[in-house]
Amino acid sequence: MEISNQRSYPNIAQSWGIVGIAIVAQIIFTPVFLALTGVLNQEVAMLVLYVLSMGAAFAFAHYIRKKETTLSHYPIRKASLKVFILVVLLTIAVGVGFADPLANLIPMPDFFKQMFETMVGNKGVFSFITIVIAAPIFEELIFRGVILDGLLKKYSPKKAILYSAFLFGFIHLNPWQFIAGMLLGMLAGWVYYKTNNLLLCILIHFVNNCISFVMSIFVVGDDQIAQGFAASYGGPLPAVLIISGGVIATGVCFYLLKQELGSGVQVNQE
Repeated sequence: MEISNQRSYPNIAQSWGIVGIAIVAQIIFTPVFLALTGVLNQEVAMLVLYVLSMGAAFAFAHYIRKKETTLSHYPIRKASLKVFILVVLLTIAVGVGFADPLANLIPMPDFFKQMFETMVGNKGVFSFITIVIAAPIFEELIFRGVILDGLLKKYSPKKAILYSAFLFGFIHLNPWQFIAGMLLGMLAGWVYYKTNNLLLCILIHFVNNCISFVMSIFVVGDDQIAQGFAASYGGPLPAVLIISGGVIATGVCFYLLKQELGSGVQVNQE
């Protein structure tokens, strides 16, 4: 079902264009990253690359959005403490019960193992800024603030949320992060639809990335990335218990949050 609205931006094709620009921007600014690695810490160079590429993608999307709709602001507002707590708990539960176990089921080639081992090895303050602060802000502005907001005005909520979540998973360009990105995008998209509050989406993204970053600090040896599914949880029984707990917690938190939020709000900022 499509919802006619001449002032909405983007549609599905335009959403792909925004994602494409973000990917192309990373390629274009890669020489800057390579040049900086020769004189600065690699983590600093990665932060600069990320801000330049995602900043360029957001600037483009924001410019077109403003031109097409006259909108120049994004819905960032306060929420109750209870909602904040439930959002945090639900984010953790989805990661434990669904995202992590599903990603662990996919075999990882040696090339990607080495790449993720390198990522895990970057544990400094600039990596923290990139992963935990910059990524939630830039990516939520793009994928929920621009893409999902526009799709909700043109398509049904289900189609808009699923499509924006798919694009969010796709931009990570690998199947392991695609799964987590898709699930995180669905959760953030549903919360945005229910609240029209981008701050809660940033909170979801922040919590997810913060937990991943903190966990990487306590990894005992990079070879843990190469472990089997059950071994990564400490054995079959702990795996079953942890995942089951995550699934149950997801259901409980989702129910409580749904009761707290009520029906979805009209996503219309005109």
